[in-house]
Amino acid sequence: MAHPMLIIFDVDGTLLQSHRATVPAIREVFLAHGLTPPSEAAIQETVGMPVHEYEAWLAQRCPQQTASAIVGAVNERELEFISTAGTLFPGVLQALQALKRAGHALATCTNASVPYLARVLEEFSLRKFFQINTCIGQGYPHKTAMVRHIMNAIQLRPAVVVGDRAGDIEAAKANGAYAIAACYGYGAEPEFHNADAHAHSVADIVDIVSRLGGMPL
Repeated sequence: MAHPMLIIFDVDGTLLQSHRATVPAIREVFLAHGLTPPSEAAIQETVGMPVHEYEAWLAQRCPQQTASAIVGAVNERELEFISTAGTLFPGVLQALQALKRAGHALATCTNASVPYLARVLEEFSLRKFFQINTCIGQGYPHKTAMVRHIMNAIQLRPAVVVGDRAGDIEAAKANGAYAIAACYGYGAEPEFHNADAHAHSVADIVDIVSRLGGMPL
């Protein structure tokens, strides 16, 4: 068995099937305001953006005078859809349970807002798995800073970042951590070029962590 490690998870596209909340929220609110909603593919490309960039993307697709209200309405509806239609990726709970049983320290690192992260943690009873939960809405400038904060607070090494976007891989490498690409999420293959390992399902993560635990950085 691998010795205890620090494992930092992205949320959207790694733990949560975010499109099940984001896509219907945008569609519903845009249609209610007489706007043509972006395509599902276009919406999914925004998953993992820092929340302020995502909100700017939304606002650009709205009349200037109503953009702020529409973005606010989308955010509120998205939280509701997390509760009513949100779904974790298959195997998430089992993987988190297995990693905790093995003695690993777990944390989250997401570009989402504070209310969004809180809703995900509470709705799916995930808070008990994680020692630290960080999000860009707490004032961090980027994921590299979030990962640095977590690694300073939890000294277990090696550390691993699991995520489905290039920013997750970059944050891992900038902090001397391993990077596991969550290839089942929303990222494209070129984003995973510098990853140390590729998980094609959540279940793969447990096996990869066990293997990386026996390798020197």
